[in-house]
Amino acid sequence: MNPFPSKLLLFGEYSVLLGSPALGWPFHRFCGSLRMPGESAQESEPVMEESNRKLVVLSDYLLAGREYFGEWLDLARLSADVARGLFFLSNIPQHYGLGSSGALCAALYHRYRIEEAADDPVTLKARFARMESFFHGTSSGFDPLVSFLGEPVLLRNRKISICGDSPHLQAGRLGATLFLVDSGEPCPTGSLVTSFLGEYAPGGKVSEKGLAFVTLVENTIGRFLSGDGETLMTEVVKISRFQLDMLPNLIPGPLRAGWNDGLSSGIFALKLCGSGGGGYAFCFTRSPEETREYFLDQGIALIRVADP
Repeated sequence: MNPFPSKLLLFGEYSVLLGSPALGWPFHRFCGSLRMPGESAQESEPVMEESNRKLVVLSDYLLAGREYFGEWLDLARLSADVARGLFFLSNIPQHYGLGSSGALCAALYHRYRIEEAADDPVTLKARFARMESFFHGTSSGFDPLVSFLGEPVLLRNRKISICGDSPHLQAGRLGATLFLVDSGEPCPTGSLVTSFLGEYAPGGKVSEKGLAFVTLVENTIGRFLSGDGETLMTEVVKISRFQLDMLPNLIPGPLRAGWNDGLSSGIFALKLCGSGGGGYAFCFTRSPEETREYFLDQGIALIRVADP
């Protein structure tokens, strides 16, 4: 019944599919855990039944790939529990870029993994990628990994580092206040990922603009790792501009005006959180009260994540 947190992909959304570094953060404000009927009075019967129906389909997917998944998951026990009504009790907003499917994969792995299964981060990421592909068609496996480990995780040069002990990887070292901005719309992850890869990595080869995107993310993560909050904001602004100009279909409609206004005023910078197209966006600012007032006037809700 361990709760698994949602995740914030602080840097690396989409570009991680092109080979860029990525930095993920567990976000414990939202979390989820597997339950059996009768174990919790917090969820209504229709919600439990809907979650169980989804687990039936996911279980069938895992069973169909039993030659792979069965090496490290107890599929028989999972199927039996699903038949008894297993469900995922979660307050993570679905299709909002916070890794609701990643938390579910992490919870399933924790509960049903075969004990002798290896748990090194690289192996875990590969397994999670195959599991989460059920939801998105293509997955890096990074979201479930962050949720499973429950610590900040850096992926760089195909190496995975757990970053909880680094002073420069504390949220307060951003050099800015970080908010989540609610677009009020869900995001259709699977179709957006397919479209992005078709444009930025046609035929599996990263395009020139894809390489430019990767370079932006590499520079930004480098500034963050060094604790250089001053130049970090400069790099975040560059990513914000790139996403507005080069990935306009990923900018949620209710946030497009704010995206432009933030860049033109210099008060704040928005960037994608997760798959875009809806859900939350990140907002970096050194003027938090002015930023809050701006979005309050727009009728848009903010969640404060970190302060400098």
